[in-house]
Amino acid sequence: MSRELSSVIAGTDAVVDTTPRAQQWPELVHLHGTQAGHLWLIVVPDMTHHLVQASEAADIAKRSTRIVPDMADDDRRVVAERLRAGEIEYLFVSPERFLQKKFVQFMQSLAPSQVVVASAQRCNLDASDCLEDYATLRSLRALLPDAPILALLDEPQGGVAYNAVIATLSLRVKPLDVPLPQEKATATTVKTAAPTPAVVPPLATLPPNVPKVILAADDPMRLAFPYFEREEALSMVAEALDRDSEWCGTALERYIEESGRTTPFPWIDRPTYLMVAMVAGQAETLNPAIIGPIVGKKVSQVEIRLIVSTLRNRSTGRPAHGK
Repeated sequence: MSRELSSVIAGTDAVVDTTPRAQQWPELVHLHGTQAGHLWLIVVPDMTHHLVQASEAADIAKRSTRIVPDMADDDRRVVAERLRAGEIEYLFVSPERFLQKKFVQFMQSLAPSQVVVASAQRCNLDASDCLEDYATLRSLRALLPDAPILALLDEPQGGVAYNAVIATLSLRVKPLDVPLPQEKATATTVKTAAPTPAVVPPLATLPPNVPKVILAADDPMRLAFPYFEREEALSMVAEALDRDSEWCGTALERYIEESGRTTPFPWIDRPTYLMVAMVAGQAETLNPAIIGPIVGKKVSQVEIRLIVSTLRNRSTGRPAHGK
């Protein structure tokens, strides 16, 4: 049994690279056969998907069904009754179903034992077969927080696609270590010594606020570093230090550079980070002025600078004092 399939049986999230010809889906169904009465909620792009066809042709056909957009109300009620009675163990739905509040509430009451997202690479906006309706699955984890998610990649595209699916679905899976671009040296590049990291006081002695009078001291941006060490939100830092968001963004950028931090979380969400990281890799640059026009207005300049700072730390192999 593969490590990914073992993760599913153990009740944890997993990402599996598969194809319509792979035997992993039947293997999963066979293993699940020992857990009678448990519901698997399976999201497919359409009802012609090979998982639907394989299930309907197998011996589990009587225990599986699907909800389609044009289903009659009476038929939908029959499905609901069978679900409540535990007669259905495999329910196939399309992603737009999660836009319907009643359906979501019904699924929450049933508490599926497993959620399967077929063709999960379609969640990635940069995928060649991206499906707009799959964007609704970004809230899947929040809607069903206790159900482990199995993401199936029908068209594996390497670690970038794997990590994009993890970020989009908020999977509790460790990302793959995808090589990031090295900063290209130019004739005008001037190497400087790394600045001395800021001295951050122990958490127990950190003040809930900083008197404004202290801001007149040299290098006031370092006053924000203890807050960043605690991973406080920028809005909280701005309020505590009576500064605007742009000032806080610049202070955070300095903190990342000086601490050697290699991830921008929690200030940047994972989909945004992956988007900028992929653009940086494809363009082979860590220059925010080049990355900005490519990602467009979806990402602010402050966010790009913060992400680039962590990418630069990672590409230079700096030991991180943070995360």
